[in-house]
Amino acid sequence: MEVSTGDKILGKVKEGLGKITGDKDLKEEGKAVHKTEKDLEKVEKQQEKVAKQSQEVYEHASKGGVSDPSNITVGEKLTGAIKQGVGALIGDKNMEKEGKAVGKAEEAYEKLEKNSDKLADKQGDLAKHSAQAKLN
Repeated sequence: MEVSTGDKILGKVKEGLGKITGDKDLKEEGKAVHKTEKDLEKVEKQQEKVAKQSQEVYEHASKGGVSDPSNITVGEKLTGAIKQGVGALIGDKNMEKEGKAVGKAEEAYEKLEKNSDKLADKQGDLAKHSAQAKLN
């Protein structure tokens, strides 16, 4: 979806006519075009954030030997903690990093869920405002 120049102009015209005639609905319809444009920008930024976060989740998961980052098992957490502790104890930085990666995968997945929820909210705003602006 894109807010075209024509849509922007029409939105300003509707907003102006609404002000002049006292037609609140027409005025709000015109304002909704601008809101739609802002919503599009927010959705695009949030989509980028979610994509980046998703990549981080799977990078940490693969480093930590996690099979399903949406459901990290107690065994995987325990294995991660042991690797982290033993790695630190014997000075094996790679083993320690593998252990830490399990916790990082879990944290990254939680952030991903929150960012996905925010994206859904922003997409809802976009749908609401584009419908109000009568855009496709």
